[in-house]
Amino acid sequence: MRTSHKLLLRFFYDKNFDFSKVLVGYIDRGTPGDISYASGDEICNLDSNYFEVISKNTTKPIPYHRLLIISYGGIIIWEREVP
Repeated sequence: MRTSHKLLLRFFYDKNFDFSKVLVGYIDRGTPGDISYASGDEICNLDSNYFEVISKNTTKPIPYHRLLIISYGGIIIWEREVP
């Protein structure tokens, strides 16, 4: 199984995919339900340890271990395994 990071890299760099169709859900403490979502259009960088989301006039780093779900075109592609 692919890691969430490798999957996002594939969607980002593979010309067969439209990164704007990606939606990620991640743990975001302090928000309602402690979950936020970002579309591919809001993700501006894929670092080795985190991805960056455009937030107002700045960017917000989100570590990959906070990812809960990745969907593409409305179809869930990856979901965090719950032990």
